[in-house]
Amino acid sequence: EREYLAIKKAESLGIIIVSAAGNDGKNIDIPNNKYFPASYGASNIITVNAVDKNGELGKFSNYGSYTVDISAIGIDVASFGLYNEKLISSGTSQATAYVSGVISNLLSINPNLDPTQIRNILYLTADRSPSLIYKSRSGGIVNEKRAISGLMSKSFYFK
Repeated sequence: EREYLAIKKAESLGIIIVSAAGNDGKNIDIPNNKYFPASYGASNIITVNAVDKNGELGKFSNYGSYTVDISAIGIDVASFGLYNEKLISSGTSQATAYVSGVISNLLSINPNLDPTQIRNILYLTADRSPSLIYKSRSGGIVNEKRAISGLMSKSFYFK
């Protein structure tokens, strides 16, 4: 309940929350499979699932054509751990980190974008994939270059 109230407060303030879809390999649109905070349904939550370098949804990745917004690379992601040890890891959290960075870059160009505008930019510029239809609302993989170019060229009309 406290988490939900905090998310609703953030929603009222226009704060974007980027959420991992989870790593259970389930459709989180189904009530018994809900995954939080992704399944709260707040307008400020952007939920991300994980694909591999070929754009295929990870077997572990949760999905949902209503609950999940977009996919991003989340399989065999290189990072660093304690003492600068190189790590290769997979999960929707890795994909979420990438989408968080894309959103931060969009906001650095236009800090007045609200969560709905950010979501629309991500959807309109995603790389569509037939294998991702019904796996997310966008049916595609985030494309940072296209999102930034579109925003910088003022391809999107916002009141």
